[in-house]
Amino acid sequence: MATDVKRLRNPLFNPSFIIKKIIADRNQEKDEPRLDLYLSEDLHPTLKKPSEQLEYCVLRMRYIVESLMSRYGTDVVMAGTELNRLAEASTQIYVMAAVLARASRAYCIGLRNGEFEMKIAACFVESTKDHVKKLLLEISEGEYLNMDHFRINFGKTVLDNKGQLLEKPTARVFW
Repeated sequence: MATDVKRLRNPLFNPSFIIKKIIADRNQEKDEPRLDLYLSEDLHPTLKKPSEQLEYCVLRMRYIVESLMSRYGTDVVMAGTELNRLAEASTQIYVMAAVLARASRAYCIGLRNGEFEMKIAACFVESTKDHVKKLLLEISEGEYLNMDHFRINFGKTVLDNKGQLLEKPTARVFW
């Protein structure tokens, strides 16, 4: 990934790589990644749809990390809000994988209420996918579209003014 990021940050020196990358990532740009990890093969067949949702989240996460690294380079540590969202999304993806693995195992070995656990896992993955998708979309939009830049400036202004950002409405009365 390091060589890919280096090539992405220097597009004029690597035109053939950039063209190949544009063609390869055209599905990611449309928010429809090609599901080629085949995670459903390692789970019970009834968990095919939730496993495809997990696979979608994993592939989108990979694409967002790559775009974040190409956007910031070595200064990615300064993008605290994006990294916070990325950490939350990766935690949610990890939890989705753990829930699916547990439910599949419980159903396959015949534990009591295994079928119920499968349904709960499917519901959890469905709701968590929407949250992860929202977080990753906010990262891909950048700091101006998701208002992070303005929130940081508001915070700095509040600290500079010792907690008072807005003037009191009764500060001036023109009678």
